[in-house]
Amino acid sequence: MRKAEDDELPTEPVDAEARIRRPEKENRELRQLMEIFRSATVFFAKVEFVPRKWEVVPRRLK
Repeated sequence: MRKAEDDELPTEPVDAEARIRRPEKENRELRQLMEIFRSATVFFAKVEFVPRKWEVVPRRLK
């Protein structure tokens, strides 16, 4: 314990389960976000972009 204090190392035991759970939680959250992004990509890829009446459509010059 004295050596740990001298080296400024943590003297409390590290909770191994907490160290494992944190990355697992982050991984789960990232997977959920990726699923949302995939769904949004599919949704917006299917949308047809129809020009509105008030938009000016350029004409071809002869």
